[in-house]
Amino acid sequence: MDFGSGQIHGYVDFGTGEIDNTVATQAMVLMAVSINESWKIPFAYFLIASITGKEKANIIRESLCRLHAISVRVVSLTCDGPSQNFAMVRELGADLNISNMRPYFPHLEDPTHKVHVLLDPCHMLKLLRNAFATSGVLETEDGKQIKWQYIEHLNTLQEKEGLRLGNKLRMAHIQWRKQKMKVHLAAQLFSSSVADALEYCEQELKYPQFRGCAATVQFLRTIDGAFDVNSRNPLGKGLKAPIKPSTKDRAEAILQQAETCLRGLKVNNGKQLVHMHSTAKKTSIYGFIANGRSALNIYNDLVERPNAPCRYLLTYKLSQDHLELFFAAVRARGGYNNNPNAKQFRAAYKRLLMRHQVKTGTGNCLLRDNTDILDSTPAAVNIARRMEVELVEMVVPGDDTIPDLPDVDHLSEYKDAAINYIAGFVVKKLREKVTCMPCSQALTSMEGTHSFLALKDRGGLQKPSKGMVAVCQATERCFQRLLRRTGGKPPQGSGVTLAVVTQVLADCAEKNLFPGLHNHMFDTCAEANHVHILGMHCVEEDALDAELLQAQVQTEELEEEEDDEMDCDLEPRPASEGRPLGLDLGSVRRAVRFTTSVMLREIDFFMLFFTQAIVADICGFTNRQGWELVLNRASYAGVEGVWNEVTPDEFYRFMGLLIYMGFHVLPDMHRYWGTKSLQGSWARSFMSRDRFKALLAALHVVDPATEDNQDRLKKLRYLMDHLKQKCQELFQPNQNLAIDERMVKSKGRSGLKQFMKGKPTRWGFKLWVIATSDSGYTLDFNVYTGSRDGRVTDLATKVVEALIQPYKDQGYNLWIDNFYTSPALGATLATNWD
Repeated sequence: MDFGSGQIHGYVDFGTGEIDNTVATQAMVLMAVSINESWKIPFAYFLIASITGKEKANIIRESLCRLHAISVRVVSLTCDGPSQNFAMVRELGADLNISNMRPYFPHLEDPTHKVHVLLDPCHMLKLLRNAFATSGVLETEDGKQIKWQYIEHLNTLQEKEGLRLGNKLRMAHIQWRKQKMKVHLAAQLFSSSVADALEYCEQELKYPQFRGCAATVQFLRTIDGAFDVNSRNPLGKGLKAPIKPSTKDRAEAILQQAETCLRGLKVNNGKQLVHMHSTAKKTSIYGFIANGRSALNIYNDLVERPNAPCRYLLTYKLSQDHLELFFAAVRARGGYNNNPNAKQFRAAYKRLLMRHQVKTGTGNCLLRDNTDILDSTPAAVNIARRMEVELVEMVVPGDDTIPDLPDVDHLSEYKDAAINYIAGFVVKKLREKVTCMPCSQALTSMEGTHSFLALKDRGGLQKPSKGMVAVCQATERCFQRLLRRTGGKPPQGSGVTLAVVTQVLADCAEKNLFPGLHNHMFDTCAEANHVHILGMHCVEEDALDAELLQAQVQTEELEEEEDDEMDCDLEPRPASEGRPLGLDLGSVRRAVRFTTSVMLREIDFFMLFFTQAIVADICGFTNRQGWELVLNRASYAGVEGVWNEVTPDEFYRFMGLLIYMGFHVLPDMHRYWGTKSLQGSWARSFMSRDRFKALLAALHVVDPATEDNQDRLKKLRYLMDHLKQKCQELFQPNQNLAIDERMVKSKGRSGLKQFMKGKPTRWGFKLWVIATSDSGYTLDFNVYTGSRDGRVTDLATKVVEALIQPYKDQGYNLWIDNFYTSPALGATLATNWD
């Protein structure tokens, strides 16, 4: 219950103006989905506590009448399988009983039109999985047994061998009760890939535990075929093709085979074998058979009859996914709150209906097409209708237009080699973003590798495909045209990238950039064409890299022009062939100009130390530990009951949250994901709380197999050595160096923690550090781990000897305080150092 706007919200409300004193616990929503266009719209909702089938039928009748009054023809009614919905269907005039099935009822306003009834296929698939698993054994009409134990044996075999036999079967599919609402677990179980694996184990490998699984294999393939008659792409092929004159016979045969199989299924009720459709587990049987008949009847009404309004039928339009996605969007309005109150539900409903301003979630189903909510009509259109005028679109030039660009077609051999190399770098970046496996594979190719790449390759270069190279070449031509038009100056403005993307996509529109994706292109709806989206991502990445390259070129030119005008205000560096130069920035003024023009962000400096190579290693160590972790702590597992492997992109987000927590300290880690403050929404936008805790528990920065038990820093050694190496590689120090101790503040429980009286930071980890005297840059460091064998003699001498070693005999000046000053150190330096 909630009070606002002078009234109490939360009571049962059927929209009649009379408010019941019963508290509402559910919201019943009606949604219209266009079967011949790409839109949907929720047109009614009711706050209810409980409702009978007769009351639901009255609501449906009223809805049909109102939609008919605005010339909307309703061809089907989709719902799930509770008993109230069966009663509602009977009240409307349909009958789903298998002995006398009539899955339709006459339209109240036009009895010549039928309204066909469907039970949501996803719900029916989950119910069939539940019945199969709980029964254990089903029997076909001809006496063959369908056994759940074959599924369990296959999962056990795959876990033992460590590899899956071309399917997605996991422990989460066996222990489905923990996630029984997840549709993909049921769909992956009833799949041809699982059936193929079972058949191979029986017929080829001759494993005894799979003997007699032929009936189970046939059952899985039959259900998989029936469920796959769920087309969403007009250009789809094979089982994903829409129902049309050329595919109707095949779809009809698949659905008829499924109906025959399901009708004959028998189950043991404890006394004898009875048909499953006569038991309490009948809902899935009724649903699959009714759906098959209704789909074919709708096809006959909309496609085959004379003057038919459609040329094909997309059966995905008949599913309940559209409503599930709407519910997910409502939940997203409240921070993914699964139980919004009545006032929150009304607010989210109105906002979605008016402006569609709530991010859509996925709930228990996946977003399969681009059916968007039909929002309110723009004000300009309403004015035009009232004034009986036609709207004229006015083109306003902006930053995203490229008029009258000079034509640049020729690319030199040198540029061709450079572009091939850049294309490989773009592929590497894209593979971190592209989650579709076929699209990711289309980015690379081992055929026709450029000779320059073959020369440069040391085993880690990406070999771009011809289509990827063609996109990069088109992007280079576009930039050259821009540079000619601007007199050689890099283009400025927020719309440059968009302009380049638009132009390159237009140039490549007639080219078959990724021929291997021709069939994959039809797996999604036309509005979500993966080939087009992949090309757009390629151009965006290449354009951003080209902009950065042009900025660096301009910076280098400015440096060359101003070098003669600058006085070098730093001391000369000692010369030595054994010492690498590092980042030689010259004078301070030149260093500032370099860092502010080329290294534009803090992350650029961060990436100098946490490189992609070291992050990839850390991800590998963490994933190895994660797989061990989920065996003992199921709460750290993903939705499928297994460890979700961390990627470099996710690890960088994890690091960002850790750094943020260091600056903004809260008393409890859970508060960073709280729903009562803005900081909670900020953290949730990067990573869920449970995922963060899982990564924190599994985090490993060293290979467990290489840990030295005698090393007190064994958990940090690999990363620490990498950071020390980077500190030396990235900076060429001046002549004066200093060695001193440094405290890293910490009050955590650790045997390495030290106490230093009189220091600003008294508790923490003590580091021995060598740094430059002028800038304080840390060149090297060692962590003090204490002594296990009593008091250490000549500690200061050993510290200095270890830190100064890389700078031996190079003319450096060393500065130390009285802690390190001793006759022993003086004698050592005088004897061994110049």
